[in-house]
Amino acid sequence: MKQSKLLIPTMRENPNDAEAKNLQLLLRAGFIRQVSGGVYAYLPLAMRVLKKMNKIIEEEFEKIGAVEIQMPTLLPLSLLEKSNLDDYDGKAYNLKDRNGKEFVLGSVYEGLISELIGDEISSYKRLPLTLFQTTTKYRNDKRSRLGLFRSHEFILSDAYSFHATTNSLNEMYQSYQKAFNRIFERLGVKVKSLLGDSQINGQTDVLEYMVLSESGDKIGCFSDESDYAADLQAATSAFTSKKSHEPHKEMSKVAFDECKTLAQAAEDLAIPLQKTIKTRFYIAGSQPVLVLVRADQKVNELKVKKMLRVQELKVADETQVEQYFNSPLDSIGPVGVSEDCKIYADLQIQGLANALTGGNELNTYLKNCYPG
Repeated sequence: MKQSKLLIPTMRENPNDAEAKNLQLLLRAGFIRQVSGGVYAYLPLAMRVLKKMNKIIEEEFEKIGAVEIQMPTLLPLSLLEKSNLDDYDGKAYNLKDRNGKEFVLGSVYEGLISELIGDEISSYKRLPLTLFQTTTKYRNDKRSRLGLFRSHEFILSDAYSFHATTNSLNEMYQSYQKAFNRIFERLGVKVKSLLGDSQINGQTDVLEYMVLSESGDKIGCFSDESDYAADLQAATSAFTSKKSHEPHKEMSKVAFDECKTLAQAAEDLAIPLQKTIKTRFYIAGSQPVLVLVRADQKVNELKVKKMLRVQELKVADETQVEQYFNSPLDSIGPVGVSEDCKIYADLQIQGLANALTGGNELNTYLKNCYPG
């Protein structure tokens, strides 16, 4: 087809509201046009690219026995809840029909595909079964960013396989890994494979592919001494337990005349943050939980949720703090806590000696603490 017959509206300058480099290039070259924030129209050049990409994906998926399906965009809200994915908590587009029934625009399909297969497959003899689709999905983020990478409306290929045995599942897992390797090779995209973060509680052995870029929304961790690579949310640090040889001192309270944070108290007492135990108070489902980490580190709440196998993990509010402690949130600590609260500690605090932590009293802290 002649270029004169195509719609290719190029631009001389970058649009003022296009911050991401990929978005600037696609807009200036006439591949797409922005309809609204995070919503784009795909023009002829973009459609040619998408068709080629879809063909490659279909060919490689079909090589491993996957069959294409098409699921609806409009989904009952109950099916999204069954999908049990943390990443879409509060990020779906909700709407109601004239009868008041609640729906969402399709974002995740685990609930629908599981219900469909559960209703239609009655014998293990019909397994394994592998299905895939390439369709438009929706994500109700507060603000779209990174151009097409984090838009409100996006195209995604997702596949689902069902098996009667673990061996069959593992074989298909390896087949998909090889299929994705071939897809990226044919697309000419250089990727790094790494341990990923599953959005499904209890799921392990997740492999992610990451394109290294300065303008991304995830961080990968790579070892200089081995082939270990993992998404930041899934990465674990090497830990060797080291027993402190400091002389043991008697634990004592330290009270301040004014309110201080744990970090400010540590600074006043000349105690490094590496020897300070920070306590975070959460409600995991309905269970009160204390999580202990060194004060120079942060709690990875996603990892806590997965460890506890809970769907909901919320920072305790003031009323809940008052219920279990006689101090403000900044002064809480793990000593003398109600048996109703479960305590979990990061491995990094095991070897601490003469540490500082909250004293569970107003403006009071405990020094010379020993975890254990």
